[in-house]
Amino acid sequence: MEDPFRGINIGDLRRLVIRVPPHDVQREIGRVLEARSAAYSRLSETIDRQIALLRERREAFITAAVTGKLHVPSPTTANAAA
Repeated sequence: MEDPFRGINIGDLRRLVIRVPPHDVQREIGRVLEARSAAYSRLSETIDRQIALLRERREAFITAAVTGKLHVPSPTTANAAA
């Protein structure tokens, strides 16, 4: 019976067949990955800018509400208007 916990030795590694695509295919894969990575980076930067803008707007909204520059109707006022 073979030992189920037998380690891997150099002979096992020499017999191992690792298939890789041809160089031109590898280069094309690299180009596609670079293009997608650049697109994801641009998207991430856009999202970060949008988050920052939303935070600024939230702060301005809160400030306007607290300083009385923004009328926030109470639930009773809102129901009366409806």
